[in-house]
Amino acid sequence: MNQLGGLFIFRVIKYFNDRCPKNKFMNSIIKKPSAWIPIAIPLIFFAYLVICISIFGIVRNEDEGTAAHLFQLWLVFEPLAVGFFAVKWLPRAPKQVLFILALQIVAALLPMSIVFSLKL
Repeated sequence: MNQLGGLFIFRVIKYFNDRCPKNKFMNSIIKKPSAWIPIAIPLIFFAYLVICISIFGIVRNEDEGTAAHLFQLWLVFEPLAVGFFAVKWLPRAPKQVLFILALQIVAALLPMSIVFSLKL
């Protein structure tokens, strides 16, 4: 599941790069860890949530468990990582960075929407 999500994101980026051949800077930006880590981690959490819900169903325990604590840490880390990327790269290439920021935000909303809609 995670590999499919990652392939989808890179195909979308390749599609836009093919449409704009002058946009070679985009390839170098997406290769930076500050660009792809805020996309990859939410996709990993999304895959984890989908797998756990499909195997175990929706289970509510008194003890939150390790997964919930990792999710809470990620909720703190994700805005910091996206903010760092925006502060570092937005002044250098605003048009290209806005597309990657949109991907980061959409990727972050995937696991959040599952957790908050199912009240896990």
